[in-house]
Amino acid sequence: TAAAAEVGKSIAAAAKAAEEAGADLNLCLTYYYGLSDEDALRDYLRLSYKRDKWISDYAKEAVSEKQINEYYEGYVYGDVEASQILITIDAKSDDSEDAKKAAEDKALNTAKDIIAKLKNGEDFSTLAKQYSKDASTANNGGSLGKVNSDDVSSEVFDALISMKNNTYSLIPVKSSYGYHILFRKSQDEKPSLETVKDDVISKVAETNKKADGFSIKALTALREKYEMKIIDTDLEKAFNELNK
Repeated sequence: TAAAAEVGKSIAAAAKAAEEAGADLNLCLTYYYGLSDEDALRDYLRLSYKRDKWISDYAKEAVSEKQINEYYEGYVYGDVEASQILITIDAKSDDSEDAKKAAEDKALNTAKDIIAKLKNGEDFSTLAKQYSKDASTANNGGSLGKVNSDDVSSEVFDALISMKNNTYSLIPVKSSYGYHILFRKSQDEKPSLETVKDDVISKVAETNKKADGFSIKALTALREKYEMKIIDTDLEKAFNELNK
């Protein structure tokens, strides 16, 4: 089963880590997890897997039609065919603040110079081959192919969807990778809700799972589904306090 496979991988990883550290596995389990031996770890991991699986399943079940429609309207787009010229900020983490600022200014000015060349009629593809620091696209004229929100940084995709077809960005777009000059060639039609509904539900569910108290809410629903009762009154009280 999937649970057994995941538990097996985790056990193997723990054993390997202990071996590489030259330590006894059971001693490590006691020290780090308060567990007596490998069997106890296996039981703990199996329970954790089942708990997480239930929370994930419950998160999907809890997604409302309203949430689905809102996500579809606000966050689902047709693929955008685009190209980029990436200018990296060549600074090291241990550089001084002045050095980092100088490197960023240099990258920004280079990006602005490239935009000026585009305004003067120079070819985007040629400039990408000459200037872009993105090794995966530069030799292909900066082509990104068709991309969507999961394929590029949010800053880049937000810029692309705000642009018109056959235009380039007039202002450098900054992301964690550096400064991007973008060219948007075209955009596909937005896919129908029916074709992306499962993916939308998964995305909304992942967001819901991050909400404070959601895991407790899910486990409470599990108890109610199977009519489980906590016999220990102190444990019941502690659980109810968490669920407030």
